[in-house]
Amino acid sequence: MIQSSYMILCFEIYKCESLKIILRLKNFDEKMFSLALQVELSCNSGTLDITYVVSLYPLSMATAVVIKNNGRKAVTLNNAILSHFISKKRNGTAIQGLQCSSYCSHPPLSSPFAILSPAEAMKTESPGWFSFGSEPEDKRDSWTLQDVPFTTLNNKLSRVYAVPPKERLKGFYNTLPSKFEIIDQGRELVFRVVRMGFEDIYLSSPGSLSEKYGKYYFICTGLASILEPVIVKPGEDWRGHRLLSMIIYNNISQIFLNSYPFQIIHL
Repeated sequence: MIQSSYMILCFEIYKCESLKIILRLKNFDEKMFSLALQVELSCNSGTLDITYVVSLYPLSMATAVVIKNNGRKAVTLNNAILSHFISKKRNGTAIQGLQCSSYCSHPPLSSPFAILSPAEAMKTESPGWFSFGSEPEDKRDSWTLQDVPFTTLNNKLSRVYAVPPKERLKGFYNTLPSKFEIIDQGRELVFRVVRMGFEDIYLSSPGSLSEKYGKYYFICTGLASILEPVIVKPGEDWRGHRLLSMIIYNNISQIFLNSYPFQIIHL
């Protein structure tokens, strides 16, 4: 049972002319979810109709973004749905499920809701004495293939997991995993993230910079279209989905989850 939890949802879009918010309380199949609170945000920005839907369940959260282009020209979008997770221990936080995936160092999309700015996220930091299995981040645009099953997050990093541009030119290539898991060893919690529509996965940890925010450690991760922007042709729409679910072991009773989505639209 979760005794203490909080969630902050923010929706950001530039050049937004109107915004509509709808709240719904729905009953679902008891075998799946007993009750859901659904929040729908609709926004018109020029020729774009943007809808963002958040469905909250007892131990999971489903999000969907739909962007329709009503104009006569194609629109290029850089977008992301990112979440901050606070963990109990700095050395007990890791990601599982990204083995054999390629990544490169990259700053996050700029947002007023971010805890670390792009400059802070990309600031270099030397690994500590007991950072076994961790290496400093490579230079930007330098690709690395992850060959270990776990991504340890006790050191500072800011990276994007994606298919390298050269690989995309081939007729056949390996795509990113459709899901990965965030492990909080201190609270014995696991968060599972399922990806649909988005091509990139963003991941960052603050390292020693977390100390200025309090005693808890935190990471930032989520789904994105950073390296390969989404192109929405006239009359078409684009859809992105994320399912975030939580697994609790040994009746762990405390979780801190701060989730925010943001969209940056380039016309």
